[in-house]
Amino acid sequence: MYCILDNAEGYTTFTNLTFSIDGALVGAFSHSPDGSGTFLYNVLVYANTSIPDGSHIFIIHSPNGGSDALVLFDYVVYT
Repeated sequence: MYCILDNAEGYTTFTNLTFSIDGALVGAFSHSPDGSGTFLYNVLVYANTSIPDGSHIFIIHSPNGGSDALVLFDYVVYT
């Protein structure tokens, strides 16, 4: 899964995500802005090469820990 990250300051740009598959927590990602004001595109925030064939439910959770968070979903690659 890929996201866009925002490095601006002055509004919520902190990215804080957790991921679950079929109800089980499978990963986490966080990014604190560096204040440069730039956007980062095509940032890999989650990868998994061990998901068995079949139907699954993939959930992106945010915010984690009760803080505000920015989620700019970009795209998913599934092969």
